[in-house]
Amino acid sequence: MPQRNVRNVSEKIEKMSSHKKIPAVQSRQAKIDDPRVDDSFRDIAEATGDAFYRLRYLTMRYDYLSPVIEKLTGYTAAEINEIGFREIVLRIESVENTEVTREEFERTRSSGKVMEYGGDYLIKTKSGEQRWLTDRSYPWSDDAGTPLGWFGILRDI
Repeated sequence: MPQRNVRNVSEKIEKMSSHKKIPAVQSRQAKIDDPRVDDSFRDIAEATGDAFYRLRYLTMRYDYLSPVIEKLTGYTAAEINEIGFREIVLRIESVENTEVTREEFERTRSSGKVMEYGGDYLIKTKSGEQRWLTDRSYPWSDDAGTPLGWFGILRDI
């Protein structure tokens, strides 16, 4: 099993996510009609190598999963939704470097509590390679405060 590169991972993630009160996350989804914004966001997402996502709580399917996921996993976003991300996860670790069982993880995700999450996954890529990804996600709610799911980032570590 490959070793995780944990050098400063927590610090890097905290720096990446230090702006927790993103308006689109905390209130309603921003509706922007300017196609240049979509292109700029796509360019940023692809340039960073991070896979941005929006995961719906009720269906546990991705409304959005950036194309970068294919570079990280070998699977397209459509394939990930078809098979389920959990099917490629071999091991889950908390940010404290302790293993989290699949049952614990799924119990937390399905509990109805949509909360901030940070952890690492050892995945098996489409080519059979093992790779560590870190996940940082934040609750996504509608204007009435009803939990809808999570906005998050998957990154190779």
